[in-house]
Amino acid sequence: MQPQTMTLEEAFRQAIQLQQQGALDQAEQIYQQILNAAPNHPIVLYYLASVSAQRGDKQQLEKRLYDTLAVVPEHADAHRSLGTLYTEQGDYARGETHFLRSIKQDPQQAATHSNLGLNLKAQGRLQEAAEQLKRALELDDQTAPLWSVYGSILKAQGELERALQAFKHSIKLDAGQPDTYHNMGLLLHSMGKAVDAEEAFRQALTLKPDLVAALNGLGGLLRESGRKAEALQTLEKAVELAPDDLSSHNNMANALVDQGRVVEAIPHFRRALELEPGNLAIHSNMIMCLHYNPHMDGKRLFAELRSWHEQHGHPGDGDPLRFTNESDPDRRLRVGYITADMKQHPLGFFTLPILMSHDSAQVERYLYSGLTKEDWLTEQARAHVDHWRNCATLSDALLEQQILADGIDVLVDLSGHTRGNRLMLMAKRVAPVQILGGGSFCSNGIDSMDGAVVDPYQVPPEQAEGFSEPLIQMPGGNYAIYMPPDYLPEVAPTPMAKNGHITFGCFNNLAKLNEPVVVLWSELLQQIPDSRLLIRTYALNDASTRERYIKLFAHHGVATERLMLHGGLPHKELLDAYGEMDIALDPFPYSGGLTTIEALWMGVPVIALAGDRMAGRHSVAHLNAAQLGDWVVQSPEAYIALAKAWAAKPQELASLRQAVRPRMQHGPTADWQGYTRHMEGEMRRLWQRWCTKKLATV
Repeated sequence: MQPQTMTLEEAFRQAIQLQQQGALDQAEQIYQQILNAAPNHPIVLYYLASVSAQRGDKQQLEKRLYDTLAVVPEHADAHRSLGTLYTEQGDYARGETHFLRSIKQDPQQAATHSNLGLNLKAQGRLQEAAEQLKRALELDDQTAPLWSVYGSILKAQGELERALQAFKHSIKLDAGQPDTYHNMGLLLHSMGKAVDAEEAFRQALTLKPDLVAALNGLGGLLRESGRKAEALQTLEKAVELAPDDLSSHNNMANALVDQGRVVEAIPHFRRALELEPGNLAIHSNMIMCLHYNPHMDGKRLFAELRSWHEQHGHPGDGDPLRFTNESDPDRRLRVGYITADMKQHPLGFFTLPILMSHDSAQVERYLYSGLTKEDWLTEQARAHVDHWRNCATLSDALLEQQILADGIDVLVDLSGHTRGNRLMLMAKRVAPVQILGGGSFCSNGIDSMDGAVVDPYQVPPEQAEGFSEPLIQMPGGNYAIYMPPDYLPEVAPTPMAKNGHITFGCFNNLAKLNEPVVVLWSELLQQIPDSRLLIRTYALNDASTRERYIKLFAHHGVATERLMLHGGLPHKELLDAYGEMDIALDPFPYSGGLTTIEALWMGVPVIALAGDRMAGRHSVAHLNAAQLGDWVVQSPEAYIALAKAWAAKPQELASLRQAVRPRMQHGPTADWQGYTRHMEGEMRRLWQRWCTKKLATV
């Protein structure tokens, strides 16, 4: 039967059937013929728009939906479709408006409530999003995808167990949902349930082998599990399937960094940024990676930092005088610390003694924590602040509201460009005074900071140009202070006497062990007969990664039997393992920070090559703080010469080993009170400067 011989109803049914079969051109032709006979028919106009949706023609879809609304202004389905379209485009306010108009006209549509929930989730309005999903499930509790969406919102709220139950219920209703298995895998991974997470990811890939998101999820899980070769293979497949997927390139880059393949990682970061220039996290990931790059000098690194600022750092609200804080220069200060690493992590060890040492009469302490998993150090930190704010699930906008509501006077950024940072908030300026805390590896590169905590060894005057922030120079070589854990072992004797040979060692992460480092250490081993090299880090749990480094050293003349390549250990056992080395070797251009401090507390001196960037001078500061400035060298030749000289002095080395810990115990990195009083003085100075400027504007 030809359309011209059909009734309009028959033609409409045929068009729907053709559309369902994917014959979009034929369906569209019949819809147009119907409209010629019955102009402005709202149902046909809407179905014509749905053809555009199936084609992915967003511009035409938008036009046809508005054509529908021109005839029926309160067409519920058209408003819902526009809400979905604008939400997908990131125009959440317009999307929300259309969803609400759809619900007003037809409040019984579960899909509309669900889609509005996703829109609100994207805006960070998680409680409202959850309420919309609850309403959707009241209307329809037998549709599996609704439970899956509800699970994703509960996960974003931090309701992890409830989210897991929602995902499981969704799968019980329909076990053929690869996306739900993938989302459940992400949830289980975040809950530390690695085995169950892997099973969920693999089930998603069984249902849909080319599901790139699941490949990325599985690759990330394998990375963290130490299965580096499997992770790379999985992520290589993701990149192959989706060469224009930024997550695949970002994850691939991070996996390469794990294996010390920094130079290979950089093109993947750059490709990800080409795909989404505004991605803050990936840009910060790349900046950190570039600091490991032995071919990148300090000036080029600062240029990269400024490029972050030029790309992202101009949100427009950075006026420090816009705040309404009481401008009393001498009152008690509200000081906030913001970090995602207040745990057993370098920043945790550096920051806890500050929190413990603040003068409560002068400082009211706030901590904004981005942690999802806490530990013993987290609990100690919580006990030493006046106000603890969990903000892992808060959007930047909601966290800004919290900081402003708290009336913070001085905000200390402890994250910089590391994972979980809130640099956009710092760029926007959310407190009258903003400081980059000690322990960072570089400048933030943004214009809205009032100071960066460093020391003269870590950032000498000639390297100050690598900072956008004014420098707050801490005296005595202590850009950071350190609180050793209660389980710190006793200093072991040098193993040299027992072994009959000297053992050099390094417990830094593999990203720091680039080829120039391997070349220098290989030359060192060849010039000191019978010497050994111990490298211990979690990435070496992976056999393929160990083999790669064995081959690298072999290429430079070092036999396998002279290498001891071991995986990571729990922290106390790692500290005990310093008893297996005589001298620690510091990598470059990114030196050890906490690793160097721990070596010194365990009595092990460290040979360090002074670098041209802050990240390359952490050890310079720590060695000078331990009165070991003569262990800092200025050239590779001097590095080897120092190693040879001390290898020939076993008795002096044994004596030095017993002297190093007392130096640390009485040195500047253990002077919690002195450091914190100096910090409080700098905070007060910057606060008084703000008050003076504020009063001058009144």
